[in-house]
Parts: sequence; structure tokens; C-alpha cells
Amino acid sequence: MRKNKLFTITIICLGLVTACTDQDNDNLKGNKSAIEDTGNSEIEEKADAAYADSFVEVIDVADSDSTELEDKSDTAGTSSTKAEDNAISNEESSEEDSNNTNKYAHEAFQTLLGGDFNLLDLTTIDEVFADDITENGWGGNYEYIFMDLDGDEIDELLIQMVDDPGDFNAVFHYDNGQIICWFCDTLEYICYDYPLQNGTMVTEYDYGGGISYHVFNYLPTGDTKDVKYFYIKEEPYTDYDDPLDFPIYQIDNEDVTKEEFEKELNKYVLDEQMDRTDWTILD
Repeated sequence: MRKNKLFTITIICLGLVTACTDQDNDNLKGNKSAIEDTGNSEIEEKADAAYADSFVEVIDVADSDSTELEDKSDTAGTSSTKAEDNAISNEESSEEDSNNTNKYAHEAFQTLLGGDFNLLDLTTIDEVFADDITENGWGGNYEYIFMDLDGDEIDELLIQMVDDPGDFNAVFHYDNGQIICWFCDTLEYICYDYPLQNGTMVTEYDYGGGISYHVFNYLPTGDTKDVKYFYIKEEPYTDYDDPLDFPIYQIDNEDVTKEEFEKELNKYVLDEQMDRTDWTILD
């Protein structure tokens, strides 16, 4: 009976110990969970704070970059405006210089037309003609016109015999206070140069029943650049000409039809010819 009581008491004690142990374990788990929850909350709060700070920094950096880009854009815009202003200023300055030079050129040419040959470089002109004009002047047999032949916005002076460039024609250029003769023809009556309205020149050569038109431009150096070459000969001129070879229509030494030839000749030469009233006769 006593043993049974002791056994019973032992069981009860063990139960109490187990219950206490379980309670302690539950308390420990609860405390641990509470600690973990508290830790997690603190970590989350810190993470949220760090994220917020980072977001603010990103915004600040973005704003800073945006401001810097705007500043650079404004600087670039200012630079672009300055460049445009400088370009306009340079163009205006260049135009003003060109206008002034053209004015000086006209003044120099007028002295030449008035019989003063001090500005003329006589080494650039035909010797016979130089002697004639320096001794006798121009007389009333010449006419002149101012035209820009080389595209530099400064006129050249063209002089020819009145309505007869085959007898004489010349081109004078102004260069730093001096007059230079680019071309002078006093001998070739069947070959002569004349200007067109668009500033190009033509050398026309009439010989052997044929006519050639050499269209060219003057360069600022006084050299020339070919534009077009025309040749026409419609019938035999001598007994040595084979009638089967005619008519001849050529553009740049290539055979073309009559229709093609006339169309291009009109475009490059005939439609651009000067009017007689464009010339001024020297008194």
C-alpha cells in the first residue's frame, strides 16, 4: 500500500516537473518569438529607413544630374548662339570687306578707263597694245562692262572694240591695289571672247565653215575651268570635205543630234548672251 502511494506521488511529481518544463519551454519560445519579432521589426524599420535614405539620395543625385544636364544644355545653347552670332558676324564682315574691295576695284578701273595706266601691270598685257593705249589713250572705239567673272563678288573689267570683240577684247582683274590683265586678244579676228549674263565666258571660233563655242569660267587665280564645248559644221566647206561626213553636231567632242545640240547651245550660250545696252562706250 505504501509502495503504491510512493509510486503515485512519484508519478504526480514527474507530471508536475513535466508541466513546469513544458511551461518553461513555452515561455522560452514566447520570449524567443517576441525577441525575434522585436528584432525583425527593428531590422525592417532600419531597412525602411535605409531605403528611404537611399531613395532620397537617388532623387538628389537625379536632381543634381538633371540640373547639371540643364546647365550643360544651357551652356551648349549659349555656345551655339555665340557660334551662330560669330558666323553671322563673320559673314557680315566678309560681305563688308568684299563690298569695300569691289568699291576699290571700280575706282582703280575708272582711273584706267580715264587714261591713267599707273596701276596697270604692263607686263601682263600685249606689248603692242600697251604701247598704243599708253600713247594714244582709248579714243572712242572701245566699250566696257563690269562683271564678276570668278565668283569672288569683286568685279572684273572687260573692254572690247565697240560691237566687235574680234578686233580686240581684254579682261582686267583688281588685286591689292594693282590691275592685272588676265586676257588680251588683239590679233585673232575670227576667234574672240565675250561674256554671258551668268558670268561665264565664251571663246567663239569661226573657221572653215564651222563654228566652235568654248564655254568656260575664270577662277580667282586667273586660270580657267572648262564648262562646255560645242562644234557645228552643217555642210562641206572645201572640195576636200566628204559630203557624207555632214552635218556635224558635237558636244564635248561627242556626236549628238541636231535637236540635242540646239537645246544645249541655247541653254549654255544663246539664251545667256548680253544685250548691246549692257556695254558703255568710252568717250
